[in-house]
Amino acid sequence: MSFVSVGLVGSVIAIFPDLWVDIFTRDPGVRAASRQYLSTAAPMYAFIGLSISMYFSSQGAAKVLGPVLAQSARLVFVAAGGWWLSTHGATAANFFALAAASMVVLGVLSAASVVLSRWGPKAGAAAEIRPALSGIGD
Repeated sequence: MSFVSVGLVGSVIAIFPDLWVDIFTRDPGVRAASRQYLSTAAPMYAFIGLSISMYFSSQGAAKVLGPVLAQSARLVFVAAGGWWLSTHGATAANFFALAAASMVVLGVLSAASVVLSRWGPKAGAAAEIRPALSGIGD
């Protein structure tokens, strides 16, 4: 659901970037760069929504390693890609595409980590849990 709802908002902003940009600036240069970024990256916000829901689901099950590693992989992807783009005379559009691709990497890896996680109970007998005051008055 988060993939669809965040993706819908991102897609609307990608199609009509001035709805968002006009809130913050009237500078023509900033507006042009913002429009270019939003038209490239905003549709990929769906993958950010997916990753957030995967992280919170994993957090509730105390299995956050996969989504945390997915975010770490995104960091490495952006750092390596940004370094490569910087050394090869890339344009702003190339960096915007890198940001969009990193959102896809994050969403796909987060979802994969949840799908591949073992969600059943841990092997072994469960400890008996008794109320704290259960021995009083016996």
